[in-house]
Amino acid sequence: MRLTETTTSEALRRTVCSLGYLTSGPNSREAAMTRIIRGTARSIGRRATCICMSALFALVTASVSAQTGGMQRPINIEVIDLGLPGTFTVRISDRGLVFGVDSAGLNFVLDTRTGRYQGSLPPPTIEPFDINKRGEVVGLYDTPSSIQGGLWTWENGRQLSPSFLPRGINEHGDMAGNCILAGQAGPPCLLTRDPQDDLASGMLRVIDVGVDTAQLVGINDHGVVVGNASYPDGSTRAFTWSPTDGVTFLDTPPSMNSVATAINDHGQIAGAIQGETVSHATMWFAGSGAIGAELTALNSFALAINDHGVLLVLDLTGPFGYHVWVPSRDIVAALPPADPTASGVIATDINDRGEIIGMQYVASPDGVVLSSQLIMWEIGIRGAHLQVR
Repeated sequence: MRLTETTTSEALRRTVCSLGYLTSGPNSREAAMTRIIRGTARSIGRRATCICMSALFALVTASVSAQTGGMQRPINIEVIDLGLPGTFTVRISDRGLVFGVDSAGLNFVLDTRTGRYQGSLPPPTIEPFDINKRGEVVGLYDTPSSIQGGLWTWENGRQLSPSFLPRGINEHGDMAGNCILAGQAGPPCLLTRDPQDDLASGMLRVIDVGVDTAQLVGINDHGVVVGNASYPDGSTRAFTWSPTDGVTFLDTPPSMNSVATAINDHGQIAGAIQGETVSHATMWFAGSGAIGAELTALNSFALAINDHGVLLVLDLTGPFGYHVWVPSRDIVAALPPADPTASGVIATDINDRGEIIGMQYVASPDGVVLSSQLIMWEIGIRGAHLQVR
């Protein structure tokens, strides 16, 4: 698998910075890296996947000092090797439930609290976009000719919908995404469900943002959704919608694009402000649409945010790295691997306990990935008003 700096850099810039992940089809927030990991890889080989508690809770602790503008803040990052072959497309709930796609292209589920594991779930495979506090997973089932929305629970298994593609789900089970028309993603839609409703029922509402192409990417527990509108000139503008305030476009400097990726229960929104050659991870406030913080120290992109205002950030400069960013505490810190000899890491999601899920990989000198492991980071910020644990 070729992960040379040039190859990875060009692929990410073409997809992330060009906002290509916002189009319909199999495009999660990390679709660019997914294609690199899978599409250019020589087979790592399917390995036996058993969970033992000693491996699950074997900790490798790395204490680092975060730096922003010369300021120092203490932050502790513990790295856990979960004892499984690495996977890139993976999400984690606030209760530590992990759902993803394994190296064979099949779904798996892991409870990091108990060690319960079920791998190689039978097809069809769902590409997960989001997981809520109850462990409900929403995502995409893609075929060469059409797409369907997916909902998975441990109790009821997998459900598919040809009419709605969910990209975000809150604790009530309400979903934000797009209606599906003629097998492709259509207008942005909100699906409000009763507790007993499945993916095929509930009240479906189309959100009109005044443009032909728009996507909803997240929803919080108060029913506030966040999304992105795309214009014919190639520009993109992030927005929020709520039942009381309607559509609010997020503040964006002139001649710049804004992209939203997630929203927390306090109305803080993660994403980026982007120009032709630069991308800065950004946090907005949903009520006013105002910029709350912008990470100008890195050419970066915020992938996720938890309810403590901790953001997971991708550093777009090569070699690519992943950071935690806490704007309220002036903290930026890199995520280390569990194995100091690993070639790199990929992080995909963060929950409200400060747990980040991802993988580490070992590559040969010419960039061929030899092995990869599923890992989890636990973030602790000493002295913060809210402990991120």
